[in-house]
Amino acid sequence: MSTPAALMQLARHYGVQTSYTDAAGQEREANPDALLTVLQCLGASITSADQASALLDTTADANLIEPVHVAWDGVLSAFNIRLSGPGASYDITLENGDTRSGTLDIIKTANSTRARISESLPHGYHRLAVEAGAQRGSGLIISAPSRAYPYGHARQDAREWGVFLPLYALRSAELNGIGNFSSLSLLCDWAAGLGASYVGTLPLLAAFLDQPFEASPY
Repeated sequence: MSTPAALMQLARHYGVQTSYTDAAGQEREANPDALLTVLQCLGASITSADQASALLDTTADANLIEPVHVAWDGVLSAFNIRLSGPGASYDITLENGDTRSGTLDIIKTANSTRARISESLPHGYHRLAVEAGAQRGSGLIISAPSRAYPYGHARQDAREWGVFLPLYALRSAELNGIGNFSSLSLLCDWAAGLGASYVGTLPLLAAFLDQPFEASPY
């Protein structure tokens, strides 16, 4: 593996975006010096691009699991695990300080190895620790509801929800530029179909364009 490729792979291993597409549609790659600086800020022991290959070899096995996992409605989906042995155990420290422990269900296929935790988790931010022989891994579990609030108003204290975004941020298949009132109408219909009670946006009209030029709608 060439040194530039190793540096790019190491950066992606740390979750760093290594390229982007500019306004002209041209892909731009990150500068190697910039990647080195970002990797150092993220705690990587690297001072030159020549060290990327060796560091990548030492960190590939150490990163047993991904750093962040999401459990929708308390159910944590199967996640990738870089497992060298036959099995692994886990400890979860819940947001309230309680702990849960168990053995991971390992799902092996021809192309991947995944792990599953069968128990349901309460809503909150929890810490996951995984141990597999000499391998160690840790990550954050974000346990969140799939809906902010239920449909309807079965309870008097039921809360409503809605969405907010600037009109110019709307995109559709019919529009190449910024959103318009038709796009806003479609957004309202879509949000209402999901149970939303309102749609919010920024002020739409300028105050006046005469001197002293108060063009801002604010």
